[in-house]
Amino acid sequence: MFRRVLVRLGKAARPVGELVHDKDGRREHSVFTYDPNWQIDHDAFSVSPQLPLRDSRFHYTDRAGGSALPPVMMDGTPDSRGRAIIRRGLGRPVRRARLSPGSR
Repeated sequence: MFRRVLVRLGKAARPVGELVHDKDGRREHSVFTYDPNWQIDHDAFSVSPQLPLRDSRFHYTDRAGGSALPPVMMDGTPDSRGRAIIRRGLGRPVRRARLSPGSR
């Protein structure tokens, strides 16, 4: 299953980069690249120390049972405590976020 997520910033939804995720059976991998216009913007910054701001492709796999997503992307969804707080506020269960086209 192939999915592409555009990474954007702020209310203006400025393009920062693109995350491509692919899952084939039990194997997963992802690739993050910065948007070329973001790379040359004088206000640009790296989204994480593991993703320095440069013209490069950053590859991640699900080795050793870990995630195939860059750590900064994994940290963008609420953990179990965060979901419990949201559930109390909404009065209904909150499912774990799944990577889907157009999400984030």
